Amino acid sequence: MAFIAFLKRFTIPDLTTENGVRESVAEAFIKPNLRRANFDVLIHAHVAKLRVAYARKEVILSAGSVDSPKLLMLSGVGPSDHLKSFQIPVIADVAGVGQNFHDQAILLGISFTVDKGNAWTLFTSLLNVSAHKDYVYRRKGPLSVPIGVEANAWHQISGGDPLYPDLQVLFMSISVATDFGLFVSDAFGLKRK
Repeated sequence: MAFIAFLKRFTIPDLTTENGVRESVAEAFIKPNLRRANFDVLIHAHVAKLRVAYARKEVILSAGSVDSPKLLMLSGVGPSDHLKSFQIPVIADVAGVGQNFHDQAILLGISFTVDKGNAWTLFTSLLNVSAHKDYVYRRKGPLSVPIGVEANAWHQISGGDPLYPDLQVLFMSISVATDFGLFVSDAFGLKRK
Protein backbone atom coordinates (compact mmCIF):
# COMPACT_ATOMS: atom_id res chain seq x y z
CA MET A 1 0.00 0.00 0.00
CA ALA A 2 2.93 2.35 0.51
CA PHE A 3 3.58 2.32 -3.24
CA ILE A 4 -0.04 3.22 -4.04
CA ALA A 5 0.02 6.01 -1.42
CA PHE A 6 3.16 7.37 -3.13
CA LEU A 7 1.22 7.88 -6.35
CA LYS A 8 -0.90 11.02 -6.26
CA ARG A 9 -3.10 11.09 -9.37
CA PHE A 10 -4.79 8.40 -11.40
CA THR A 11 -6.28 8.62 -14.89
CA ILE A 12 -7.69 6.30 -17.51
CA PRO A 13 -5.56 5.98 -20.68
CA ASP A 14 -5.92 8.94 -23.02
CA LEU A 15 -5.62 7.51 -26.50
CA THR A 16 -6.98 8.31 -29.92
CA THR A 17 -9.60 5.63 -30.49
CA GLU A 18 -12.81 5.42 -32.46
CA ASN A 19 -15.30 2.65 -31.73
CA GLY A 20 -12.79 0.51 -29.84
CA VAL A 21 -10.11 0.78 -32.57
CA ARG A 22 -6.86 2.72 -32.25
CA GLU A 23 -7.06 5.65 -34.65
CA SER A 24 -3.97 7.23 -36.16
CA VAL A 25 -3.44 10.92 -36.83
CA ALA A 26 -3.65 10.16 -40.54
CA GLU A 27 -7.08 8.53 -40.19
CA ALA A 28 -8.48 11.15 -37.82
CA PHE A 29 -7.17 14.39 -39.32
CA ILE A 30 -5.27 14.02 -42.58
CA LYS A 31 -7.45 11.76 -44.72
CA PRO A 32 -10.71 13.71 -44.10
CA ASN A 33 -8.98 16.94 -45.24
CA LEU A 34 -6.99 15.78 -48.27
CA ARG A 35 -9.33 17.49 -50.74
CA ARG A 36 -9.13 20.91 -49.07
CA ALA A 37 -7.54 23.58 -51.29
CA ASN A 38 -5.47 24.98 -48.41
CA PHE A 39 -4.09 21.64 -47.26
CA ASP A 40 -0.92 20.06 -48.66
CA VAL A 41 0.80 16.90 -47.50
CA LEU A 42 4.34 16.20 -48.60
CA ILE A 43 5.88 12.80 -47.97
CA HIS A 44 9.48 11.72 -48.49
CA ALA A 45 10.41 15.41 -48.63
CA HIS A 46 13.76 16.64 -47.37
CA VAL A 47 13.47 20.02 -45.69
CA ALA A 48 16.56 21.85 -44.49
CA LYS A 49 15.01 25.24 -43.70
CA LEU A 50 11.61 26.89 -43.55
CA ARG A 51 10.78 30.14 -45.26
CA VAL A 52 9.15 32.18 -42.56
CA ALA A 53 6.01 33.98 -43.74
CA TYR A 54 3.04 35.54 -42.09
CA ALA A 55 -0.28 33.73 -42.03
CA ARG A 56 -3.73 34.99 -41.10
CA LYS A 57 -4.67 31.80 -39.27
CA GLU A 58 -2.27 28.93 -38.71
CA VAL A 59 0.54 26.91 -40.19
CA ILE A 60 1.10 23.42 -38.85
CA LEU A 61 4.60 22.00 -38.92
CA SER A 62 4.50 18.29 -38.27
CA ALA A 63 7.95 16.83 -38.64
CA GLY A 64 8.06 14.81 -35.42
CA SER A 65 9.28 15.55 -31.93
CA VAL A 66 12.93 15.92 -33.01
CA ASP A 67 12.75 17.42 -36.50
CA SER A 68 10.02 20.00 -35.80
CA PRO A 69 12.13 22.02 -33.33
CA LYS A 70 15.23 21.33 -35.44
CA LEU A 71 13.58 22.88 -38.51
CA LEU A 72 12.31 25.84 -36.52
CA MET A 73 15.77 26.52 -35.12
CA LEU A 74 17.52 26.07 -38.49
CA SER A 75 15.02 28.62 -39.80
CA GLY A 76 15.80 31.17 -37.08
CA VAL A 77 12.94 30.48 -34.67
CA GLY A 78 14.13 29.49 -31.20
CA PRO A 79 16.27 30.61 -28.27
CA SER A 80 18.32 33.52 -29.64
CA ASP A 81 21.53 32.69 -27.72
CA HIS A 82 21.47 29.15 -29.05
CA LEU A 83 20.78 30.27 -32.62
CA LYS A 84 23.55 32.90 -32.50
CA SER A 85 26.04 30.30 -31.27
CA PHE A 86 25.55 28.53 -34.62
CA GLN A 87 25.51 31.78 -36.65
CA ILE A 88 21.81 31.33 -37.49
CA PRO A 89 20.04 34.66 -38.04
CA VAL A 90 17.29 35.12 -35.44
CA ILE A 91 13.80 35.56 -36.91
CA ALA A 92 11.97 35.08 -33.61
CA ASP A 93 13.43 34.64 -30.12
CA VAL A 94 11.24 31.82 -28.76
CA ALA A 95 12.78 30.37 -25.62
CA GLY A 96 10.76 27.14 -25.50
CA VAL A 97 11.66 25.71 -28.92
CA GLY A 98 13.51 22.43 -28.45
CA GLN A 99 13.51 22.73 -24.65
CA ASN A 100 10.78 20.35 -23.53
CA PHE A 101 11.78 17.03 -25.03
CA HIS A 102 11.30 14.05 -22.72
CA ASP A 103 12.30 10.52 -23.51
CA GLN A 104 10.03 7.76 -22.29
CA ALA A 105 12.16 5.25 -20.47
CA ILE A 106 10.48 1.99 -19.56
CA LEU A 107 11.04 -0.34 -16.64
CA LEU A 108 9.48 -3.76 -16.82
CA GLY A 109 9.33 -6.42 -14.22
CA ILE A 110 6.98 -5.30 -11.49
CA SER A 111 4.34 -7.97 -11.89
CA PHE A 112 1.69 -9.30 -9.57
CA THR A 113 0.04 -12.68 -9.62
CA VAL A 114 -3.54 -13.41 -8.64
CA ASP A 115 -5.42 -16.58 -7.90
CA LYS A 116 -6.40 -18.63 -10.92
CA GLY A 117 -9.81 -17.61 -12.23
CA ASN A 118 -9.67 -14.10 -10.78
CA ALA A 119 -7.80 -12.33 -13.57
CA TRP A 120 -8.38 -11.32 -17.13
CA THR A 121 -5.44 -11.50 -19.52
CA LEU A 122 -5.06 -10.37 -23.08
CA PHE A 123 -3.93 -13.84 -24.08
CA THR A 124 -6.99 -15.59 -22.66
CA SER A 125 -9.21 -12.98 -24.35
CA LEU A 126 -7.64 -13.83 -27.69
CA LEU A 127 -8.89 -17.37 -27.17
CA ASN A 128 -12.31 -16.33 -25.86
CA VAL A 129 -15.13 -16.53 -28.43
CA SER A 130 -17.46 -14.17 -26.54
CA ALA A 131 -14.68 -11.53 -26.34
CA HIS A 132 -14.27 -11.79 -30.11
CA LYS A 133 -18.00 -11.40 -30.70
CA ASP A 134 -18.19 -8.46 -28.30
CA TYR A 135 -15.40 -6.71 -30.17
CA VAL A 136 -16.46 -7.56 -33.73
CA TYR A 137 -20.12 -6.63 -33.30
CA ARG A 138 -20.00 -3.86 -30.68
CA ARG A 139 -16.35 -2.72 -30.56
CA LYS A 140 -16.54 -3.25 -26.79
CA GLY A 141 -15.02 -5.59 -24.25
CA PRO A 142 -11.50 -6.62 -23.29
CA LEU A 143 -10.14 -6.58 -26.86
CA SER A 144 -11.01 -2.86 -27.17
CA VAL A 145 -8.60 -1.99 -24.34
CA PRO A 146 -5.42 -0.51 -25.86
CA ILE A 147 -2.53 -2.91 -25.24
CA GLY A 148 -3.99 -3.92 -21.92
CA VAL A 149 -3.43 -0.48 -20.35
CA GLU A 150 -6.10 -0.11 -17.69
CA ALA A 151 -4.97 3.01 -15.79
CA ASN A 152 -2.18 5.55 -15.35
CA ALA A 153 -0.77 6.89 -12.11
CA TRP A 154 1.22 10.12 -11.97
CA HIS A 155 3.72 11.47 -9.46
CA GLN A 156 6.19 14.32 -9.20
CA ILE A 157 9.68 13.11 -8.23
CA SER A 158 11.92 15.96 -9.39
CA GLY A 159 10.65 18.67 -7.06
CA GLY A 160 9.46 20.77 -10.01
CA ASP A 161 6.01 22.12 -10.74
CA PRO A 162 3.50 19.82 -8.99
CA LEU A 163 0.99 20.39 -11.81
CA TYR A 164 3.34 18.60 -14.23
CA PRO A 165 4.25 15.15 -12.88
CA ASP A 166 7.35 13.51 -14.26
CA LEU A 167 6.71 9.86 -13.39
CA GLN A 168 4.03 7.79 -15.10
CA VAL A 169 3.14 4.29 -13.97
CA LEU A 170 1.01 2.16 -16.28
CA PHE A 171 -1.29 -0.44 -14.80
CA MET A 172 -1.55 -3.14 -17.44
CA SER A 173 -3.37 -6.42 -17.64
CA ILE A 174 -0.45 -7.94 -19.53
CA SER A 175 3.19 -8.66 -18.86
CA VAL A 176 6.05 -9.77 -21.06
CA ALA A 177 5.02 -13.33 -20.20
CA THR A 178 1.36 -12.90 -21.17
CA ASP A 179 1.77 -14.74 -24.46
CA PHE A 180 4.29 -17.27 -23.12
CA GLY A 181 7.15 -15.40 -24.82
CA LEU A 182 5.78 -15.51 -28.37
CA PHE A 183 5.49 -11.80 -29.31
CA VAL A 184 5.31 -9.34 -26.40
CA SER A 185 8.92 -9.78 -25.29
CA ASP A 186 10.11 -9.07 -28.85
CA ALA A 187 7.95 -5.92 -28.99
CA PHE A 188 9.81 -4.61 -25.93
CA GLY A 189 13.21 -5.58 -27.38
CA LEU A 190 13.94 -8.21 -24.76
CA LYS A 191 16.53 -10.85 -25.62
CA ARG A 192 15.87 -14.53 -25.07
CA LYS A 193 18.49 -16.39 -23.09
